[in-house]
Amino acid sequence: MGTFLTESEVAEQLKVCPRTLQRWRQTGLGLPFLRFGGLVRYSQADIETWSAKQSALSTSEVRQSGV
Repeated sequence: MGTFLTESEVAEQLKVCPRTLQRWRQTGLGLPFLRFGGLVRYSQADIETWSAKQSALSTSEVRQSGV
């Protein structure tokens, strides 16, 4: 089984506010997430995959995730 992180842990890792992660979830953008009952968790493997896809060569590139 993989490693699952809390919203606060992911926000710290990505250097964004927890509110940013909440907004991404509400709009369907950003990272994949899991729900265990009422708890939101993020897979470390999903974070790494998502982060790798955020790479761009210019500001005019359109990103797949919309973020």
